[in-house]
Amino acid sequence: MRLQGSCFGKSATVSIDDFYLNAKDQAKMREQNPGNTHLECIWWEGRHSRSFNMAEVKGPLMVVLFEGWMLGFKPIPIEVVKSCRSRIMLHFPVEVVNRNLEAYYDAWDKFINAWIVIKNKEPSCVYQWGLQVRDFVSRYFPAYKAYLPALYSEGLLGFDPEHLLVVDIDDKRNPILGN
Repeated sequence: MRLQGSCFGKSATVSIDDFYLNAKDQAKMREQNPGNTHLECIWWEGRHSRSFNMAEVKGPLMVVLFEGWMLGFKPIPIEVVKSCRSRIMLHFPVEVVNRNLEAYYDAWDKFINAWIVIKNKEPSCVYQWGLQVRDFVSRYFPAYKAYLPALYSEGLLGFDPEHLLVVDIDDKRNPILGN
């Protein structure tokens, strides 16, 4: 997809959503993880395919915007994740998620030259944003609560902080000026 009228020159966008498993592989994932609601849904780490069919974009490109709700999340100590557990997280696959996050760094993060992090005041504001899709939000909220503090305080794994723009936002997703 081309950014129309972009000030970046020739550019493209891609979303983590573009990499979800196909229906057959998703069914296989469900069978391999019976009762694990976090890995049964398509939104969690480990639910993405490394092979996909997308339109080819001819370069050179000045900018590729790659967006996704859990980009930049990195493995954190199991104890930290467990301390964030709620009733929803009783069956949270901490070890599996951490292992999958390591693979994401190797597959994607290490190839990114600069980051824009949209930082919310409080992770729980995602519930307000998604009241009409409560089940969806409930499935990925545990990762926000567990992994965002490390992303915000330590930055991205193996990344130069000089190439990072952090945009603080309020609970209505508006940028907060003055930070």
